[in-house]
Amino acid sequence: MDLHHPPRPGRHLHGEGPGKASGGSAIGKTASFTTEAAKNTFVGTYNPDKGTKVGVAMPVSITFNKPIHDKAAVERNLKVTATPAVEGAWSWMKDRDGKDRVDYRPKEYWKPGTDVTLRMDLAGVNAGGGVYGTQQRVVNFRIGDAVTSTVDVVKKP
Repeated sequence: MDLHHPPRPGRHLHGEGPGKASGGSAIGKTASFTTEAAKNTFVGTYNPDKGTKVGVAMPVSITFNKPIHDKAAVERNLKVTATPAVEGAWSWMKDRDGKDRVDYRPKEYWKPGTDVTLRMDLAGVNAGGGVYGTQQRVVNFRIGDAVTSTVDVVKKP
């Protein structure tokens, strides 16, 4: 347990330690407890779905059911990996319903055939305002073929 940061809500903790009895003989002591579960929680709806095949321009997108006040804390517990590896970044916005949403986009379009993994380690994460995450998810999906459409917008007689 990290003494500088309180344990996350709803976690079971167990500890063991050596000690000495009043007479000087060695004794061991064990203790365990479960922290109180959070009463105000958030979840994220993610896209793409597990096992899907998506286009080269598709972002990884997570929309949250509650306001996220500490975006940095949430972002630290989200990870996207890809094979082949890509450089990318998270970007926060509001969705069309005004909910907090975060998208991960690679610097360049995904390469066709890329395997992508989203890891959401949000269980117990404090999003600020007394709202805690509940999710532990691993979502794998694949990037499909690159499809390009060309449109001629010049009016022809």
